[in-house]
Amino acid sequence: MDKYSIKNMKRLIEELNNYTQLYDEGIPAISDEEWDKMYFELKDIENVFNFTYPNSPTQKISFELVNELKKVEHSHPMLSLDKTKSIEDIKNFISYHEYIIMPKMDGLTCSLTYKNGKLVQAETRGNGIIGEDILHNALHVKNIPNQINLKEDLTVDGEIICTYDDFKPFKDKYKNPRNFAAGSIRLLNSSESASRNLSFIAWDGFFTKELETLSRKLELLRWHGFDVVPYITDKSKNNLEQYINTLKDTCDNYYPIDGMVIKYNNCEEYNAEGRTDHHFKGGIAYKFYDDEYETILRDIEWTMGRTGQLTPVAVYEDVDIDGTICNRASLHNLTIMKETLGKYGWKDQKIKVFKANQIIPQISWAEPENEYTKEYFSYPMFCPICGQPTEIKKDNDSEVLYCGNPECEGKVLNRLDHFCSKKGLDIKGLSKATLEKLMDWNWVNDYYDIFTLDTHAEEWKRKPRFRGS
Repeated sequence: MDKYSIKNMKRLIEELNNYTQLYDEGIPAISDEEWDKMYFELKDIENVFNFTYPNSPTQKISFELVNELKKVEHSHPMLSLDKTKSIEDIKNFISYHEYIIMPKMDGLTCSLTYKNGKLVQAETRGNGIIGEDILHNALHVKNIPNQINLKEDLTVDGEIICTYDDFKPFKDKYKNPRNFAAGSIRLLNSSESASRNLSFIAWDGFFTKELETLSRKLELLRWHGFDVVPYITDKSKNNLEQYINTLKDTCDNYYPIDGMVIKYNNCEEYNAEGRTDHHFKGGIAYKFYDDEYETILRDIEWTMGRTGQLTPVAVYEDVDIDGTICNRASLHNLTIMKETLGKYGWKDQKIKVFKANQIIPQISWAEPENEYTKEYFSYPMFCPICGQPTEIKKDNDSEVLYCGNPECEGKVLNRLDHFCSKKGLDIKGLSKATLEKLMDWNWVNDYYDIFTLDTHAEEWKRKPRFRGS
């Protein structure tokens, strides 16, 4: 091993820290002279490189306690990427471009800023424009260099993670490495944050002089002492699935990941694609599974179809999923409702939601019943539209709630809406809301009445919101 190398520096730091811990526990493994020899060898390497890691025994550790995480505006947009679960979508995206594929690290996105070689800023992604200042904690993440040998400004984007090995001491108390890492880097006490043994994995860098490819950026970041994301570059789409499996195997049981990121490797081509308010167009994320978001169940609403089926709809606190605010998810029928929520759910129950195939909001998990549970929901014994009794019927081993009144206005409205919709006569301008008004005015009660609306033309024009129609 080359004496003057980052690899040797890391080895010396790890060994010296291990020997120090053994000494503190009363079981020294080497003599003081041997420890001093290794220490001065490390110090010599750091002086040559003008480079330090925060966990080096040559550094005086000074922790900081802050009162709050300050908001900070990013120097560059930190947006998301469009997502897909389809390999064909990825191949269509690649087209003829040389691409780079790398694991999508499952942690908290973070940006580091260096000026004159010194780490001076660290911030979370936040909403992509404004994040939170976490410098007091980033200074103590073991593999984030506090000092690098570079005079020009440098910004490094990457992910704060907790490896599976580092998560083992905490797994009984915390659910998963992702939430653990995201919460730990945002602690106000830097001493407590440092004890969580977090890591930083770089996946992009912004140098004063723009480099030609992302892969070249990553290699330069590696040379400056950063741990960079594993990656593969290619121009052919033929080996894409093999690359995904290879990178998954590389990360398996070590890095927590939740998909792959595919970008145009050429920086000029990537930048030329531009961006939306939500994501950059020069890259795409291949998701292994859908992201889940925790929220609070507030109510259950019941909607009626044209057959009279009453469908439960969960109403929950707003959740931003891929740039769209979601607050409702269908529970389909009584059986699925009970399986999803446990009984019929309750007010203020914690739930997790996701977008199935990045489109349809669904509930994936619900807080189990406990001794503090109050205000249980149930299904309506009477139709919320006509007030007549409801009935439960079996449909393919599922319990489905129906209104038993054949003349229920809800049934009639939905049948008429279907009749006028694109799947029926495709009558332009006759929306469900308009049909509901016409039924309120007693002008429409069945299909035949649709064709006699001209008899109400003059009266219709005098109605509020319909004048001049």
